[in-house]
Amino acid sequence: MTKADMYDEKTADTLTALRDNALAHLSGGTAPYDGAVAVEAFDALGLSDAAGLTPLALEAFAAVVIARGKRPRRAQKPLYKLYQARIANDEQAEYLAFVDRIAAVEENGFSLEGVTFNTALTDVDQPQLWRDTEAAIATAAEVFGPAFLNSGTLLGAIREGRFIDHDDDVDIAVVMPAKDPVEAAALWTAGIDVLVARGLVKSRERRNLGIFKLSSTSGVNIDVFPAWIEEDRVYLYPHTSGELAEDDLLPLAACKTTGLPIPRNAEAMLEVNYGKGWRQPDPGFAFPWGPANKRFSAFRAALEDAIKA
Repeated sequence: MTKADMYDEKTADTLTALRDNALAHLSGGTAPYDGAVAVEAFDALGLSDAAGLTPLALEAFAAVVIARGKRPRRAQKPLYKLYQARIANDEQAEYLAFVDRIAAVEENGFSLEGVTFNTALTDVDQPQLWRDTEAAIATAAEVFGPAFLNSGTLLGAIREGRFIDHDDDVDIAVVMPAKDPVEAAALWTAGIDVLVARGLVKSRERRNLGIFKLSSTSGVNIDVFPAWIEEDRVYLYPHTSGELAEDDLLPLAACKTTGLPIPRNAEAMLEVNYGKGWRQPDPGFAFPWGPANKRFSAFRAALEDAIKA
């Protein structure tokens, strides 16, 4: 059964009407529109979790929330899920067409406070983004310790010699001089506070304390992740929890394509992060955050304690 089969034709027609009426209102239409009623109509459909992740349902919800005019930030997560769904289906053009209509609504007096749009890296100035990444690595290394390409950015550099087209941010990591999760949490939060004081980071990330974002001149977020060595094993939140030895990571090597720092055994880390099939592109890949956070429960608990201290 495909996602399109997860609701009947009547439900699909209702979702289409909710989306199109909201978009017409956002575009300055003069037909009567009651945003609260539209949100209630969406909720009344009682979509399953899977059905709620279809592009049609995600577009409908994002549009009615923004058209209602209250708490537009509620549309942020559906918009991100929409981006993921469209990219997985090779439908980037459809995603861009929808967000172009949403992005224009401020001209008609609607608020987009708390709403951002994902931009595929293929649409960004690549040489400038690599320069931004190099600058971010230098900044992170100064505050925390050795910094290097991580996750999707490492994958793109090793597998394709460039950023992955459908990716929407840059990933780097730092190796802190910590020997356990408690020390790592203390150094991590202290380092973030340094960057906040310098104006390089807005604030601690409340949704996930294990990540912070550096801005770039390209407008792309650069996500920074913490790592440490514990009893000769590598811990890099959230994907590596002791599977690699210290000498798989350190000393860092230079990427043959970009010249930027990478793990000494980058292929081994990519296998831990993405599985044995990491050499095969998978636009629909979704990282298993739930199990990963459980593996790093001690670190996450120490982070909570550290920010309360």
